[in-house]
Amino acid sequence: MSDFIFVVPSYKRAKTFATKTLSTLNRNDVDINNIYCFLSDENELSEYKDECEKVGLTPHIIPSVKTLAGNRNFIVNYFPEGTKLVWCDDDLDKIMFRKDEKTLVECTNFKEHIVTAFRACEKEGSYIWGIYAASNPYFMKDNIGKGLYYIIGSCYGTINRHSDVAYVGLEDKEDFERTLKYYSQDGVVLRINYLTVSSAYYKEPGGMQETRTEQRIDESAKFLESKYPDLCTYYIRKTTGHAELRLRDKRLKVSSNTLDAFF
Repeated sequence: MSDFIFVVPSYKRAKTFATKTLSTLNRNDVDINNIYCFLSDENELSEYKDECEKVGLTPHIIPSVKTLAGNRNFIVNYFPEGTKLVWCDDDLDKIMFRKDEKTLVECTNFKEHIVTAFRACEKEGSYIWGIYAASNPYFMKDNIGKGLYYIIGSCYGTINRHSDVAYVGLEDKEDFERTLKYYSQDGVVLRINYLTVSSAYYKEPGGMQETRTEQRIDESAKFLESKYPDLCTYYIRKTTGHAELRLRDKRLKVSSNTLDAFF
């Protein structure tokens, strides 16, 4: 088995997975044998295989279980504890690297950054790392953040555990749920502040768009605020109208720092 495995939960995005995520990983020289796509609907198996064959790339395609949370939990159980997993959405158009405060460039050496991220996890006692959530180089930094950071679900890495912290129960805000569970358990998550992705959040057909509702998003955000009142605050983002969470460890005077020694 490779030092790390790429896993992609997917639903009704056969063509998107093949032309976007799969092709993006291929441009980063990822071995096709280390890519696993897990399908929430096993009836789509032949369609996914056909679309992958069209782009000349055939990863492992595994029938899983229904719902995003169910699929992600299936993946956790599928691999042994200690396996280093790199989780990717099925609609990743590009992985982007911060060149300077005005410029993002497409990353073609993602694997090198993954190695750095997992080494940082092992050094700091973190079982999860993420990337910068917004594709805005002005706010991104050339460091690895350590503390309570939002780990966006589009691309992140975990050191696999078969324990409660690794499983999610929410269909919406499951990335916030995961972030809060890992931070509560380990006292730290890491964020690679110089990497981000290009992805059509809330817009790409298929995936969670098939079942997501504003009510469910709102209820999930309020549930997490009630469960983790010292770590997050509920609010409505003006630009989108979506219910969101703002993360901050209210128990600490300083909530985060950086691992500049890795650069």
